[in-house]
Amino acid sequence: MQKEHIMNHHENKPTNAHDSWADYYDCVYKLTHGEKYQRFTDLTLGVIRQLAKPPARVADFGAGTGRLAIPLAQMGYCVTAVEASAKMCRVLEAKAAAGVEGAIAAPCVVCQRSSVPAEQRHPAEMVVCNQSICKPLSDSGFDLGLCVFTVLNYLVEEEDIRRFATVAASAIRPDGNLLVSFVADMAPMIAHFNGKPKSGKSPNGGCSAVRNIRINPPQETRYEYDEKSALTKDGKTFSYSDNFRLREWSREQIVATIEAAGFRKENELTDKLPGSGEVYLLFSRNSSAQNRSAVPVVKMGECPRRFLREDFRFIDAPKQLRERVTKTQRQRDAQLVLENLHQHQVFYYPGASHDWKPLRRLTHLCDTFIFCDWHGDAESVTGDFGLAGVATDFIFPLRMEDAAYLADPSPLPCSVQQGVAALVGGPAESRLPWAKYAQLTRTVGGVTRKLHFFYLGMEGITAYFNLFAPHEMAPRVLCMNFGMDPNGNQFGDWAGGLLGKIIRGVEDQRARTAPAMGRDQAGHGLDFRG
Repeated sequence: MQKEHIMNHHENKPTNAHDSWADYYDCVYKLTHGEKYQRFTDLTLGVIRQLAKPPARVADFGAGTGRLAIPLAQMGYCVTAVEASAKMCRVLEAKAAAGVEGAIAAPCVVCQRSSVPAEQRHPAEMVVCNQSICKPLSDSGFDLGLCVFTVLNYLVEEEDIRRFATVAASAIRPDGNLLVSFVADMAPMIAHFNGKPKSGKSPNGGCSAVRNIRINPPQETRYEYDEKSALTKDGKTFSYSDNFRLREWSREQIVATIEAAGFRKENELTDKLPGSGEVYLLFSRNSSAQNRSAVPVVKMGECPRRFLREDFRFIDAPKQLRERVTKTQRQRDAQLVLENLHQHQVFYYPGASHDWKPLRRLTHLCDTFIFCDWHGDAESVTGDFGLAGVATDFIFPLRMEDAAYLADPSPLPCSVQQGVAALVGGPAESRLPWAKYAQLTRTVGGVTRKLHFFYLGMEGITAYFNLFAPHEMAPRVLCMNFGMDPNGNQFGDWAGGLLGKIIRGVEDQRARTAPAMGRDQAGHGLDFRG
């Protein structure tokens, strides 16, 4: 299962829970839980079969060593197993490849992200994604999502639950299902483990395990799990320790958070899965029609995933109404681009002023261009870029309430907030943020390409964090083309400045970033300012 302590974007991520004994995880559980372990696994598989039939597409969030993923793939489901622990993933892969314990016969496809399209996979193959369940999947359209066996209790912050719910909403098709489980009352678990070692041995006596587990008292529903245990096999003893945090979640908290991401609660299945001490809830992904009904009262800053996928249909409407509906649709299209930046190749240019040359020079690298300057004037950004081969299909201002969240400094680390305040001082604080969106057509040699263009009238370091940190990514190209920060760092030396500090905190290391006159990670220069 996914046992990762999720932290804020700028904090260091600790070792995943159970890493210290991943190789022995299955053996220890079966020895100390006996037949109950397999019986409950079979019971869960039975419930899943009632929810979706093979070859349905299943995303197993927190797959661990494949307790559910492997038998589901064996039954013909198309499975994507998401697991944060690289060590647990290696065990899962080895089990699948060796055909051990009912593992699939076909080879296991392994990738950092689910890059193998479902239609190209063998029905008995699965994709293993070694990543946090709070990080977006590149694949979508799943019929069923699973997040069971206490996985949600390893997420200890409300934001982590929200991020997971958003990821699940993006991955699961409309009217698809999400089955989750969690411990709502830790007291029985504490009574079961604390001061009561759990032991077990194999029928032939050649293998045994003793687990000493203590769950320390809560601090605002947060608990410390501490385990010091040993496995003896063939006369050799392996001792290990495991320590991580857990959180007790209420039904109300889980239901409210998952429904806010675009699901509806269908049923509680706890009675069908007795004996685990967990609450089991089944959700359905809202259909497009159901999402539309909620859109008018939901702002992007409150719930981006629900802020729109409305598809307006209008016939014989007056011209004024058609224009208003078209503008509203384009507003929402713009919000969807910002919401799903991880699906785009992004160019980001703080302090851009009216330097439009990247729109001509870098369209072979990027499809989304974000310019930012808190000195900028909205009236001066007209869409007339004066560049050969670049045409503006349309341009319009985004509503202020939809752009304001990008200028909100509160999510930034305190040290960066202070630096930004020193950088911009009073004048920026007196300006209201604004944003414009345009769709451009770039024509080169008879080939045309559509581009997204944003101009943000706000401070660029704050906007960078709010744009990219939620996706744990960086822009493909980062342009630095202005002055100095208060510490005297040339912005061309971006790694030494405030923005460099943000980048180091949230950047996906696979992303490509570069200053305008600097070099990308392969050492190639990116000089487009001439």
